[in-house]
Amino acid sequence: MKVAVTVLGRFAVAVDGQAVDPAHWHRRSAAALVKVLALAPGFRLHREQVMDRLWPEVPVDDAAPRLHKAAHYARRALGQARSVVLAGDIVSLFPDLDINVDAVVFQQQAAARPTSTVATCCPTICTRTGPWTPGSGSGPAT
Repeated sequence: MKVAVTVLGRFAVAVDGQAVDPAHWHRRSAAALVKVLALAPGFRLHREQVMDRLWPEVPVDDAAPRLHKAAHYARRALGQARSVVLAGDIVSLFPDLDINVDAVVFQQQAAARPTSTVATCCPTICTRTGPWTPGSGSGPAT
């Protein structure tokens, strides 16, 4: 089973070729959690790093329940019990599956062709419009 995450131009997730219906993202914090983990090295972060990125102004004791709630709603949206895993102090995105993130692919292609333009490096980026992750806003998730 493979997972594809799109963060360039819009946010979308497909699990095993099936797109997750945007209507399933009832909580902005759930989508923000998936975005943060999708862009993290190895698709995992320490729980305090996640909480600091999503709720920078909130004390850890108050952010911890928010993290658990966001993980719950992310799992619900993604339809997979092991889509967001909190194990010890580590939060992981689909730890058992192969994940493809468009921003990571773009970065790898750009690094492989340092003298290329964006258009020749990754033509799909040129067809995108709007902000990098619409709906995410510039502030913390709630």
